[in-house]
Amino acid sequence: AIAARSTGWAAPGQAQAEIHPGIVAKTSGLARQNHARPGSKTCYKKAMQNLEEQLAHLIRTVDELSDVVAKHSAQIETLDRRVKLLLEREAEREAMAGGQMVIGDSPPPHY
Repeated sequence: AIAARSTGWAAPGQAQAEIHPGIVAKTSGLARQNHARPGSKTCYKKAMQNLEEQLAHLIRTVDELSDVVAKHSAQIETLDRRVKLLLEREAEREAMAGGQMVIGDSPPPHY
């Protein structure tokens, strides 16, 4: 059997017990109504179920964030290619102008 110690903190309607050193399980009033003692197998199973649910949510969140990162990476690559193309076009425009100043690069007349 798993020994349980009260941790002294519980939300209203919940009991809380340490089912293993460092692992704290919160049991709802429903579990207490079903006569689940803190530290019992039912309490341990409920704690494990809660942990598995949290892990599933975290895995889904990581997968969603991974998709977002992949999408952003593709967008950054596209933007990098576009900037490179624009820089090449500007370099060609400057080369075609010869020694003349390109209008976009000239200072305003009041200088």
